[in-house]
Amino acid sequence: MKNLKFPRPVGVCVDEPVSRTTGVLRVPGAHSRAVDYYAKQLEAAGFTCMLERILPSGRYYVYGNGEVRLSFSRLTSRGEMRVFYEKMPPVTDYFKAGEKKYPNVTLTQFCTGTSVAMVCSTASGMGYVIRLRDGRLLVIDGGFHCPPYDNDYEGFKELLWSLSDGKKPQIAAWVITHVHVDHYGVLLNWKEEDADIQAYWSTLPKEGISDGGCHHMETRIPHYTEKNVVLHTGDHYVFDDEVSVDVLYTVEEMALYNPEHQAAENDQSVIFRVNIGDQKVLFVGDAAKSAFDLALEMAGGEIKSDICQIGHHGRFGHKEDLFYSFVAPTVALWPACYAQLDNDLDVRYSGAWLRGEISTVVDHYVANDGTETLTFPYELQGKSYRSPLWDLNDFDKK
Repeated sequence: MKNLKFPRPVGVCVDEPVSRTTGVLRVPGAHSRAVDYYAKQLEAAGFTCMLERILPSGRYYVYGNGEVRLSFSRLTSRGEMRVFYEKMPPVTDYFKAGEKKYPNVTLTQFCTGTSVAMVCSTASGMGYVIRLRDGRLLVIDGGFHCPPYDNDYEGFKELLWSLSDGKKPQIAAWVITHVHVDHYGVLLNWKEEDADIQAYWSTLPKEGISDGGCHHMETRIPHYTEKNVVLHTGDHYVFDDEVSVDVLYTVEEMALYNPEHQAAENDQSVIFRVNIGDQKVLFVGDAAKSAFDLALEMAGGEIKSDICQIGHHGRFGHKEDLFYSFVAPTVALWPACYAQLDNDLDVRYSGAWLRGEISTVVDHYVANDGTETLTFPYELQGKSYRSPLWDLNDFDKK
């Protein structure tokens, strides 16, 4: 990274690695005019603007010149300019929309890890697939690789082929939220003939943190290193005129503003929002309070979403409830098994959400109920949830 050539902004006081493949320059006390000046400096050096966004939380830009990619921003809350620098991703042109074959965009929640749940009552994977109207797929995680108890590879592959009408799936991007095998495990068995994967999206922590999981991903996932696109807060990707993605938080923010916590692998999860028409779907992986606090700072009001994947397989308490109250979803996606939710119901806020006591949620989708598909534009169904295990307990959860 240090060998990359690009103009440095005035006033840099820190130059350090911030993720596996990315460095950061930090300019404290930067005025908003410093961002304008740096943009002109880059354009004079032959860089092209690839993204410009002005949000309540700050100003975000992406510039590139074919060899170097620069994602820089000025955060309103901190008055700091950050420049994330890296080699230009090897995959850059993979958003060409095709002919629309389907009448609606769909989102499918995969039923993962059910046999593991019978062995270990706190285990469940996570997998989601968004099918665009032209048939391309946006995949989020996938599920377990936890032999001998369970392996979601066959089931998830079958889902992708089914969504592709029996043809080889075309995956525009496969998001890997973080370095846990209950999320990326299906990729450990993936084969070339299983699908055409145009790009992976992930942000791994810097060297010396979670090296085991990072090495596992880098060496076991087919073509990961040459196809991975590192995500940065503020990134905005457009698939077509209906579907786009906003990146709201990555582990890079933890490395900058809460470095003592960056080794907490659940909080390394990428937090991002998929915009489908006028509706917004928030994915948080396994993130919890420390990541949520930074995501709220980065995104502010942008965190509000219609549909929310509940973090860490549905397990959250009062510390995380504040975050979800800002999201204020009407639909909750629970990548969880019955035993997980039942264990948590009597002590955590997630139970009160499921019982309909304290949240805005109208529809609950629990993975252990089976693989289910939501069609957009989504209309509320009044889909409540009742665990088949509740009546087996000697405390009242009715």
